[in-house]
Parts: sequence; structure tokens; C-alpha cells
Amino acid sequence: MYSFPRLTFRVLYTPLREVAFLVVKIYEVAQVAGVSVATVSRVFNNYPDVSEETRLRVRAAANQLGYVPNVAARTLSSKSLNNVALILNEVTRGREDVIGMQLIDGVYQYATSHDIGFVLYMTNAEIQKRKTFDQFCLERNITGTVVQGLSTDDPFICQIENSEIPVVSVDLEIPGHNTGSISINNQEAERVVTERMIQQGRKHLIMINGWANAEVSQSRQQGFLQAFESLGYSPLEYTIQYADFDQQQANTIARRLMIEHPEIDGFICASDGMAIGVLKAVQALGMRVPEQVMVAGFDNTIASQYLTPSLSTVEQHMDRMGNRAAKMVVDLINHRLPRDHAKRRLYTSYEYIQRRSTNFGGSSKLRNGQIFDKGETDET
Repeated sequence: MYSFPRLTFRVLYTPLREVAFLVVKIYEVAQVAGVSVATVSRVFNNYPDVSEETRLRVRAAANQLGYVPNVAARTLSSKSLNNVALILNEVTRGREDVIGMQLIDGVYQYATSHDIGFVLYMTNAEIQKRKTFDQFCLERNITGTVVQGLSTDDPFICQIENSEIPVVSVDLEIPGHNTGSISINNQEAERVVTERMIQQGRKHLIMINGWANAEVSQSRQQGFLQAFESLGYSPLEYTIQYADFDQQQANTIARRLMIEHPEIDGFICASDGMAIGVLKAVQALGMRVPEQVMVAGFDNTIASQYLTPSLSTVEQHMDRMGNRAAKMVVDLINHRLPRDHAKRRLYTSYEYIQRRSTNFGGSSKLRNGQIFDKGETDET
């Protein structure tokens, strides 16, 4: 469904080279600022252990002398005004590939239609420990980035907050004067899914969540619990389970819980992949879906509509989100967005598609929690 005939991806897992500085001038900056050469280096590499006073003094000295790290000089002299990178956190592990591919498609389509350079990188926590975020971007002449899949404890997070490089994060809010974010309202979406299941008489629900340290997982968990509170019910003691967006883990967890707690009558899953694992576990135990156990997923992957029974899920239009994220990055680069960070957080529309796995009477759709005519045009 998603093909990129004109696009070549460069996916890097190799360590980054050390940033080289103009040796003579770095000593001059150190002299004028009254600090060591090592301190100057740490300032320009955005190490957090340098005081704000020292940081300002070093940068003032650098400006006075016209000192620029050579990688930054190459960026400034580049003929490409905007070179946008999409940085994914190991998209192929756990969550379905289609989600990452839809996001790539959206960023790529915006970049190519606006004559903007685009490159894809993948990262993880270990790679992030080797180089700072600024080093990563400067060595590659990146002028702005879209990031997706970062965990709340990843090293890049705190570095992005203080970076001068524009960043738009997907499904994650990172504070900073040069950041923006885009997502659906994940808390509301999961609340809607859970409320609909409870309203259909299901009270013993389990949530199969993704990564505990992912903001998107935390938001969806809040929505799940909020649904119980709003309807006056109490969740089970063991109601939240983590399967790291892995289908097999979800299958194993669901099978164990169904054997230990036969009263369970529904599963809310934070991805379609995990929901498929749960569906297989429930059916393997001889239970009927949705008559005895309901199952809902998240992401509306292609497979979800072809399962037996078809899977209820949430469509969040990741391709459109990628397109909007790329536009936000370019607007940040060109200083076209408000300085107020709260005004740089964008929520896009979602749809809850209720199919056979949670519905006895066919299928229906809700947009942003409200039933809508299927003929309407979606707006992001």
C-alpha cells in the first residue's frame, strides 16, 4: 500500500563521529570567556553540567570572535535551506511497520512537494548515549526534525528541550522554545473505546498496554481508567498489563489471565498487533468473540478489517499527521509559529471504528468521540 519509488532511505545505527572544532579559535574563545577549552566544547555540545552563566559567557565570546564549529559552518553554507530528518525509535520493533510507514509517507510527501531535503534515521537509547542530539543533527546538516517513538527517559528528550534545532514530536510533548508536537487526543480516544465497551455490559476489562515509559501509552492508560471513573465502576486489580507492543507477549498475557480469571469479558489493546495476539489467545481457549469476550485494538492497520471477527480499532491517520508535522518543522525553521509553546501543540482528528469484535450489529464509526455520517470529509 505504501511504496516510495523515488525515495532512498539512509538508516544509520553506526556511532557518530566526534564534532571537530576550529582549533585556534576554540582557544581564543576559552581565553576571552575565562574558561577551559573543555568547557567551551561542552557548551557547544549542550552538556547539561554547564551553568547557564558560563554558557552565556562562552556563547558571547564565540559571537564576539565569530567562532563557529565547522559542522555548523557547513550547515550555514549549504545550498539547501531546509533539510528535514525523520528520526524513529526502532520502528520495526514491536509496533506494526505500517504505522511507521504511514508517518514516513506523510513527511516524505510534504518534503518532496515543497522541494525540501528529507532523510530517515533510526535510533535507540544506546545510540543516543554516544552523541548528543545537536551533534547528531549538525554532523548531518539537519535543519529540523520530526521525531516519533521516543520514550520519556531517552537521552534525546532533555537535549531537545535546550536545542536550537527545530523539532516536532509525534505522540509526545517535549517542552522547549523551538519545539512543537502533534498527535490525536490519545487519552480521549481510549476513553471512548472503553466507555463503549462498558456501556455494552462489559465490566471485567483488561488493558494490554505498550511500553510503560512511552507518553502515548500513559495517555491511553489514563483514558482507560477515566472511563471507569466517569461511569462509576472500579477496574480490576490486575487490569493494566504491559506487552511492549508485541503480539506474542500480548497473546501470552491474555492466555494466562483468561485461565486465572475466567470472569474477564473484554480486552482494550493499545495496538492492533497486540489485539491480534489477544484475539488468537481468546479463540484458542474456545471463547467466542464478541459474545463472551470483546477485543478492541488501536491504529486501524490493514489486517484489522480482514480478521475473523473484524477488529474494532482507532484510526489516527498517521500519514496526515506526518504531513502536518513536516509543515510544522518548516514553520519553526522560518519562525512562523507562536512563541507560546501551548499554541504549538496540535491535535488531529481520530475515528473509533467499531467492527464485529465489539459489536453484535455490524459496524459503526465515531469521530473524536461523536457518531458521524460516513459520507463526511475528515478534517485534520
